[in-house]
Amino acid sequence: LNRYGVAPLGVARPANTPEVASVVKLCREAGLAVVPQGGNTGLCGAAVAEQPNAVIVSLSRMTAIGKPDLESGSIVVEAGVVLATLHEALEPHGLMFPMHLGAEGSARIGGLIGTNAGGSQAFRYGMMQDLVLGLEVVTPDGGIWDGLRAVQKDNAGYQLRKLFCGAEGTLGIVTRAILRLYPKPRQQASALLVLPDFAAAVSFGAFLRGEAGEFLTGLEFFSDVGLRLALKHVPDLAYQLETRGDVYLLVELASGSSRVPLDEILASALEWGMEQSLVSDGALAATGAHRAQFWRLRE
Repeated sequence: LNRYGVAPLGVARPANTPEVASVVKLCREAGLAVVPQGGNTGLCGAAVAEQPNAVIVSLSRMTAIGKPDLESGSIVVEAGVVLATLHEALEPHGLMFPMHLGAEGSARIGGLIGTNAGGSQAFRYGMMQDLVLGLEVVTPDGGIWDGLRAVQKDNAGYQLRKLFCGAEGTLGIVTRAILRLYPKPRQQASALLVLPDFAAAVSFGAFLRGEAGEFLTGLEFFSDVGLRLALKHVPDLAYQLETRGDVYLLVELASGSSRVPLDEILASALEWGMEQSLVSDGALAATGAHRAQFWRLRE
C-alpha cells in the first residue's frame, strides 16, 4: 500500500561521494527537495517524497566494504552496504559488527546511522552512534565534510559525527562511515522466557542486568498479541514452549572467553525468577539452531 508520500520527480543513484555532492548541488540550484534513501525498510515514511518536486537519492550503488583494520578494530564502509552483507564479510576475520535487527537483510548502513538504530545488542554495545567512529557527509550546500577518523579515544573538539546519527538525513547525506568492530564471541547462551505481566519483565530484567553484568548482550521483549499474529501469518514459525503468557523475554549472554560459565549464570537466573514468581516458564537454547529459532520468533 502507498501509505506515505507521493511519486517523486525522479530517483538519483550516485555511485560515489562526488556524484552525491553533484546531485545535491543541482537540486539546490533547481529548488528541489532531496530525500536520502537507504534500504527503505522503515515504517514511518521517512525515506519517500512528501511533495512532487523532490528527488530521492538512493545510496544502493555505494556498497564498497574496506578491509578490516585488526589493530584498531574498525572498518570503512559505504553507506549503501547492507547490514547482513557486512556481517558476512567480517566472518572470516573473527570479528563482528554488533548490530542485529530483523531487517538486517535489507537495511543499509546509511539508514542505520540516520535513524541511530538500536538493534538487539544495545545493552552491551550501545546504539549506532556508539558504533560509529567517523563519517563522511555531503552537506546541504553540496560540500563534503571529511570526518573519517578511526580514533576510539577521540576528545579533539566537537564530536560532529554524533549530530548526523539520528538526524534522518536532515543535516546531510552520509556517504561513508568508519565502524567499530569487536571480536566475535566464543560462546553464547540464550533463553526464551514466559512472564505473567510487564511489571514482572521489568523486575526480572533489572535482576538479570545485575547478575549477568557485562555478559548480557540481548534482552528483547515481545507480547502475546505479537506472538499470536506472528504464528497466524508466518506458516513455518514455531513456538517452542508448552505454556503461553502475556509477556515474553528473549535473553542472551555472550563472552569472548570459553571459560565463563554462561549456561550456569543464565540457568541460575532463570531458577531465581521462577522462585520469585516472575518467570512462568522458560527454555535454554541447547544448540545454535535452537538459538536461531528463538531469534527468528522475536524478529
